Parts: sequence; C-alpha cells; structure tokens
Amino acid sequence: MRVLLSACYFWAATVLLKSFGALGFPVGDSSGDEEFSDVPCARASPVGRPPLHTSAYLAHWLWETAASWNELLCKEQDMCKGSMEIVNQNNLHLPKITPNNGCYEPGFEKETCLRNLSSGLYKFQTYLEYIEEASIDGAHGTTSIWPSTQRLANNLRSMMNNPDTVTMPLPENQKAISAELREQRHWNATVTKHLILQGFISFMEKTTRAIRHLCMANA
Repeated sequence: MRVLLSACYFWAATVLLKSFGALGFPVGDSSGDEEFSDVPCARASPVGRPPLHTSAYLAHWLWETAASWNELLCKEQDMCKGSMEIVNQNNLHLPKITPNNGCYEPGFEKETCLRNLSSGLYKFQTYLEYIEEASIDGAHGTTSIWPSTQRLANNLRSMMNNPDTVTMPLPENQKAISAELREQRHWNATVTKHLILQGFISFMEKTTRAIRHLCMANA
C-alpha cells in the first residue's frame, strides 16, 4: 500500500509539472513533490462511492495514453509542426473545461465541476471510439481507452449529490457525429485524429487537477 501511495503522489507531481504553463490552472499553480506528501488520495470515499485514488489513477493513465498516441501520430505522419494553425481551425466542438465549469480556483465548486467533468467524458465516447477504430496500422495495439474513460465518468458521477443532473449524450447526436467523422479521408482524417487527441489530452489535464483538488479538500 505504501508503494501504491508513493506512486500516486509521484505521478500527480509529474502531471502538474508537465502541465505548467498551460492556459489556466483549475486547481492552482503550485508544484513540487513535497506538496503531495499528505494528499489522502487513497482514503475511502463515503459508503457506495469509489475512492478518489481510483479516479486519480484512471485520469493519469488516460492522459498518458492519449499523449503517447498523439506523439506517435505526429511522428508517423509528420503533421504536428503546424498544430496551432490546425487547432485554430478546429470545428469538432469537443468537450472542454472552462472557468465557468466550477473546476477553477478561486471559485471551485465540487458539484458543478463533477457534473461538467462527467458530462464531458461521456461525450467523448464517439470521438474515442473513432480514434481506436481508425488507428494507424494498428499502432495502438489492443489498447482501448473508452472503457476506462467511461469508468472514470461513472466514478466522478457517483461522487455527486445529484448524479441525475449529468448530461448524457443523445444517441442520435452521437450517431450523426460518428457518421461525419467516418467521412474524413487521408489528410483530413489524420488532422481529425490529432485534434481529438489534443482535445482529450487537455480535458484530462484539467480533470487530473480537479481530482487533486478534491483529494486535498478531503484531507
């Protein structure tokens, strides 16, 4: 258990350090290993709810896996040098975490933040399934990130006082998005994958910070 906790603290610090410099900090901008020495991520949540450290590990694994996929995509396709121009042309309407979502300090609001994190993660389903199905030459192997994303969304939703307020994606909307994604060909398909991964990476960075804040708040 001591090893498990140490690993949790180490990756949390690593994520924050790698994320430093990103626009906005949902849970503060401090860094350093010492601040994680007393983070109770392994403390059990109330009866019937998943422990925070489970969500913490899921969030980090998802962030790390998506970043690895995106790096491989950029390397194989040599198409990320103009990534800022590509991002500026993004019209995929991917889920995002903004200052109005309750996940930023000051003004962190647990219920609002958890609702927006869960809703956003559920909305990523169609996009992540497209990435997995359209992986380059099977480069992603048998790894699938949607099941873990869904589990994380379920975990965060279960921590809410009113989980029914989470917005679930409408099947007809998901079907329309799926059809539109699968119409992409060649270069456009590659750019689309890159945009989805970039959006998911950003979302998971902010999710990880929000979970860290919850860990600290429950100390």
